[in-house]
Amino acid sequence: MHAVPPMPTFTLWTGLLAPEVITKALAQGIPDIVPACSGGDVCDIMNLGVNPRTGAPWLEATNDAVGLGAHGVGDGDDGEMHITEPGCRNNPVELLEAKGPQIIDRYCFRQDSAGAGKFRGGVGVERAYRFLAPTTSIVINYKTRTRPWSIGEGKPGLNNTVILYPGTDQERNVGNSTTQFEAGGAITNLTGGGGGWGNPFERDPNAVLSDVKEGYVSEGAALQEYGVVINTKNWTVDEAATANARAGGK
Repeated sequence: MHAVPPMPTFTLWTGLLAPEVITKALAQGIPDIVPACSGGDVCDIMNLGVNPRTGAPWLEATNDAVGLGAHGVGDGDDGEMHITEPGCRNNPVELLEAKGPQIIDRYCFRQDSAGAGKFRGGVGVERAYRFLAPTTSIVINYKTRTRPWSIGEGKPGLNNTVILYPGTDQERNVGNSTTQFEAGGAITNLTGGGGGWGNPFERDPNAVLSDVKEGYVSEGAALQEYGVVINTKNWTVDEAATANARAGGK
């Protein structure tokens, strides 16, 4: 449908990889100072085609934020640009929809994407596109096969995942790729969460409660990953049940 230039895969990938490799090496000797791995990628999706409203070519791309890694004194930031892009911003939903024949069906934090820990990683984001006209979609996500590493007893975050045709019999996950969609096609960008730091069962139960209330952590993950029992009727921590759950999980 459209001529697509070859992507400079090696250059992009090594540029993204370098900061995480350096911090992972440093974490072996100074784990209390350096952070765990972030979502680890720029998570870019570029869409292009011919806009039926104007008859003119269109192209819109935006990098989506990832979760940053936890560290020895606190949680990783939620939904921040990758550390290789400190001066970048992503495009708002209204701009993406105005400039091209696409609808953003969902744009939100990705629940349970953060690595659990005494300090949890930051959560990634979810952005779901649906196309109103034939569109070529270029995915520039490279870190889709490995999970963001943690520090100490922390848990890794969820890795980046891009889903083509979600919820249909054509559904499949891809990384760096080019796909041509007809009208009605859809793609979802799920970005990685940061790795956790330290033992999740040492996390303040009230911090877990706050995460559940904010939607960063599900009620099920609160119990499974942190051993915290939440009473959702009055939004409190069941202290006795939490003590039993944590004792049984050790």
